[in-house]
Amino acid sequence: MVSISNPILGFTLIVIFGYLGGLLARRLHLPSIIGNLSAGLIFGPFCIKIFSHELIESGLSPLNSIAFGFIAFSIALHLKIEEFKKVCILTFSDILLTGFLISFVFFLVTGSILFSLLLGITGATTAPAASLAIVHETRAKGPLVSALLPTIALNNVVCTILFTFILGLLSNSGSALFHTGLIQLLIALFLGISAGVLFCFSVSFIKKLKINILWASFFSLMILVGIADQLHISPLFASICMGLVITNTKEIADEVFEAFSKIESFIYLLFFTMAGAHLDPSFIAQKWKLIILFVASRAIGKLVGGYIGAFFTGLYKKALFGIGLLPQAGLALAFLLLLEDKGLVPSLMETYSAIILSAVVLNEFLGSIATKILFRLTKEEGKAYPAIFGFIKTDDIVMGIDAEDKWEAIAKLVHHLCVKKGIPFSQEGQLLEGVIKREMSMTTGIGRSLAIPHGIVQNQQNIIGIFAISYKGIDFGAMDGKPVHFIILSLIPEDKLDEHLRYLTQLSKIFSKPFISAALMEARTEEEVLRILWEAQQ
Repeated sequence: MVSISNPILGFTLIVIFGYLGGLLARRLHLPSIIGNLSAGLIFGPFCIKIFSHELIESGLSPLNSIAFGFIAFSIALHLKIEEFKKVCILTFSDILLTGFLISFVFFLVTGSILFSLLLGITGATTAPAASLAIVHETRAKGPLVSALLPTIALNNVVCTILFTFILGLLSNSGSALFHTGLIQLLIALFLGISAGVLFCFSVSFIKKLKINILWASFFSLMILVGIADQLHISPLFASICMGLVITNTKEIADEVFEAFSKIESFIYLLFFTMAGAHLDPSFIAQKWKLIILFVASRAIGKLVGGYIGAFFTGLYKKALFGIGLLPQAGLALAFLLLLEDKGLVPSLMETYSAIILSAVVLNEFLGSIATKILFRLTKEEGKAYPAIFGFIKTDDIVMGIDAEDKWEAIAKLVHHLCVKKGIPFSQEGQLLEGVIKREMSMTTGIGRSLAIPHGIVQNQQNIIGIFAISYKGIDFGAMDGKPVHFIILSLIPEDKLDEHLRYLTQLSKIFSKPFISAALMEARTEEEVLRILWEAQQ
């Protein structure tokens, strides 16, 4: 069979095979990333050999850098400064226990301190891409997910720093290499922070030019990854730093997070299918005893370390938290690539490669399944629903609005929306005037207890809105003469009127169902309201 080496054809087929593998995995009630990995493994250069070594190792290597950067950036969006103390405890208990246990076990087996430390810090890593993919696939949300994702983000930062320091001990000029590694980290830190700050300051200009925030942020990230690769510094660490700046800039974080969520599934599909193509199943047969020892000691370290961290932070379901730390892929593979030309004894390098590549397969397969089960056991599966109509999320729902008439209700909702979306106070009066002007021309109380006040705005990229419930009812002068209990107030850019009409069509479909009003009136949490609307939309 002729192996494909053309990057365009190879890229296309990797996407197709990865998608079909993920689809089959979901049909079997498995995480889709297992299907992606399996497709890459089966069609890769070590099995059926549809994809050549040349294609995987060099032809599509830029895609790996982009995927690494995207995943690092995405996971950093979950790490907020106000959660830092709790996350530090969870992260360091995990890394210290897992790294120490693996290093101690392999020092007893091999007698090599450096080799054992390298395995220890590599084993301490947790795969952000796998965890994020499972969270999005299962729509998980809750205290455990909120603690897990920032812990993995900080885990990747700390492990990257530690691994760079350990590399400095591998050479005869270890001190020079150590300082070189430290300088590279500082450059990556500076580049990432600078890119994040520059992007944040450019957002208003980007909006004025009506450039989509998704492509602006994605290409900014690609430029950062390209510069980091050119300078031979860590694109992963630089991307994390850029993400940390953006996620802690409240006016911008939500927009970027929402934008990136639109392409995450495609990036994960590409990343895991290519990761599977790198894996050689013969490694398992060669070093199976050491592989089992590594996987077992890592699992014990993750479970116990996760329990200790959860205990000291008061996280519920303490015994289960470590399960979410079991997946392993991207960063471990990146460490392997970094180590290849750093002077490790060939026999140890071969053993290290065999253990890590094989362990990544096992940990990614078993860890992904375990993480999915974890969200089910903690009853956090299915608690996060996508934005209704593309712009109403949990934070955009107001329970029990109190207003004497529709004008007071509109004023309160416009103010609430401006506060939530970070719209300057100086613009609030103008926005309110636009909504009131539209309301005075004709009532937006369209019947079925629903009102849809809205206004046309300029210098705004997307439709934004808010959904409110009034338990006592508000007189909107509705067409059917009945009080309004549900209000969706929206601000619509001039070029999004067609999208607004589509949203009105969806809205009509939802509120035409006889059970919807009663179900919404009985709901007592924002999450429950979003779930009812989402299910009615299907």
